[in-house]
Formats: sequence, C-alpha cells, structure tokens
Amino acid sequence: MARRFIDLTLPLGNWTQVFPGDLPVEIRPFHTFASGRTNTSELHFGTHSGTHLDAPWHFDYPQRVDQIPLERLVGEAAVLDFTYKGAGDTISQEDLQAHAADIRPGSRLLLRTGWDRHAGTARYFQDYPALSLEAARLLAGSGVALIGLDVPSADPADSRECEAHFALLEAEVVIVESLTNLKAITGPKAQIAILPLKLAGLDGSPVRAVAWEDE
Repeated sequence: MARRFIDLTLPLGNWTQVFPGDLPVEIRPFHTFASGRTNTSELHFGTHSGTHLDAPWHFDYPQRVDQIPLERLVGEAAVLDFTYKGAGDTISQEDLQAHAADIRPGSRLLLRTGWDRHAGTARYFQDYPALSLEAARLLAGSGVALIGLDVPSADPADSRECEAHFALLEAEVVIVESLTNLKAITGPKAQIAILPLKLAGLDGSPVRAVAWEDE
C-alpha cells in the first residue's frame, strides 16, 4: 500500500511573518564552506515563529515544551472543516457540536479554515477566524490532546485577554498554530506527527508538522 506524505509546515526564513511584537526571524551564515570547510548558520527567532506549538508554560501553567508526552503529538487526527468561516468570524461551541463524534478524550483535531491562503501577506494577522471562549472551553472540557489551526492564533486578532489560550493550556491541550496545506488531506482523518525541538524548560517551539494517508 502506498503512503502519501503531506507537509503542513510554513517555511522558516528571513521573510517569515511573526505575530506583531514578536522577535523577527534572522538567519545568516556563520561559516561557509569556502572559508571554513563547512556551511553552518546562525539562527535568531522566537519560540512562536512560523508553524509552532504552544506549551502550557506559554501562559504560565507548569508543563514545558520538553515535557509534553509524545503520544499527544503523533497519531490519528480528525480534520474539521470550517472553511465557511470568514474574516472576523469565530468558531463557536455550536459549530464544534456538529463534530461531536470527533471531540473526545485524547483526540487530535485539525481545524481547517483555509486562512493559510493569506500567509505571507499583511492580511494574515488581520481578522482571521478564531475560537470563541465557549468553544475553547468545550475542547478543554472534552479532554482533547491537541488542536491545530491554520491561523496565527487560537484567539481572535483583537483579543487582549487571550481567553481561549488560557482555557486550553490550563487543560494541557497542545495548541499548534500557523499550520498550512490542510486542504491536501483528502479524507476526514489522517495520521500526523507534530514535533517541536526539545527546548528544555521553554514555552513553545517551531515544529515540523506532517500528515500521511494510505492510498
């Protein structure tokens, strides 16, 4: 049986957009093969750059990124279609209830809005669809392991309280933001692996997020 792999990760480079106020991404040569017989690079970016994972410590809850159980990050995920949501909309508790069969303890959920089509433009961080507080509380209370979104944040762009983050991270729900290419997953479910760097004691990490389907 053939297996098809799907890259769900935005590329990380000097052009990568970051959330307003975050550290810019800076990547430059440190050694070159011509001068030192090796090519090595210097990296300077924040832990929430590009496609990334939020650990509970991001909002001051105890679990750090290197403490997240790997079984939360690898396995079957359901793709929930919210492409009918437009600019400034929120994914509500009622919207999630239409997918109640997939929202259960230990489940991994990929929330597809299609907003990643704006990645690389000024629109990307403006009025993207996000979770309502009630929706976040439903997910947290259901015991899901992970949610992934193809938008820059689980909270709306104009949020100052970040209530969805607090609700999810308090319940140790892994949040993955700025996914891309969810449209390439053809079925309602796929296998995924979303692996952060093992950054000791930190609040998050860029990830390489992949999905695969048997054909």
